[in-house]
Amino acid sequence: MTVAQTSKDNYFDIRHEKVTARQQKLILKVVKASNKDLTRREIAHHTKLENSSVAGRVNEMMGVVLEEGDKRKCRISKRMCGTVKVKGK
Repeated sequence: MTVAQTSKDNYFDIRHEKVTARQQKLILKVVKASNKDLTRREIAHHTKLENSSVAGRVNEMMGVVLEEGDKRKCRISKRMCGTVKVKGK
């Protein structure tokens, strides 16, 4: 592997980490600000992130700062869904 390719790989790794961290902070901010547990679809709606991005970031945060809440009807999809909340709340 050339130095140029290694530099490019590192650049994209660092950039991905920054995007991930920014998305995690945004999700945590929205969940903390809510007075009730939120579904992943509701989080996506409030943050304007893709559903797949929210699902990935929430999964990374589960057990660390987020935990499962009760199931209820989602205000966006109108289906029964699991919710997430800030851990310990």
